Amino acid sequence: MRRLNIFLVLILGLFQSLSAQKPFEGKVSFLITYQEFPEGKEAMEHVLPNEATWFISGADTRVESATEVGGETTSLYVSNQDSITVLFKLTGQSVFYRRMKNQPVKFRVAPKQKTMTWNDIVLTRHVLQSADGLIVEAWCDTRYQNTSGTGYDDLMFLPLIFDFQDRGVRMRYTASSMDVYPIDETYFKIPEDRVRVSSHTLQKIVR
Repeated sequence: MRRLNIFLVLILGLFQSLSAQKPFEGKVSFLITYQEFPEGKEAMEHVLPNEATWFISGADTRVESATEVGGETTSLYVSNQDSITVLFKLTGQSVFYRRMKNQPVKFRVAPKQKTMTWNDIVLTRHVLQSADGLIVEAWCDTRYQNTSGTGYDDLMFLPLIFDFQDRGVRMRYTASSMDVYPIDETYFKIPEDRVRVSSHTLQKIVR
């Protein structure tokens, strides 16, 4: 009976924790720093973005970034869709393509008894570890739920400083500003003047 009572207390605490979080709605601007590249690919840093702006409405995220080489790129992460929409310019024409979402990597998330203050907001440190040994760090605003743009489905809270690794490139996102305001659904719509290109066509052009 005692074990059952302890179990019920733990479950109740979990539900209270989940219900205390609310979906974030607003804009977060990030600075991006690159920490590691695959051998021989260090020059990639000059063609990757150093900043990104996220427009977040709950689980849906619009990510805007730009580079001198590639120009402006917008990625739409919509929670009820199995693909990501990428908008950009190709040979002067406004286009978009869709790519399937990658199967999310499963992480074990361990909250740590460590906090830091960012813009008068207390962030809590979380360490994420995958089955193949990848370890990343996230400093989270525990007032808000996580959003799909981070790529960490197992992380409960909204990270404002976090590590990310993609195709051997390890980077860190650090929030530079955070503004809370309503986000209209048009942020996640494809403009009517956009022309769709297939991934096959895009690969041929890039080559």
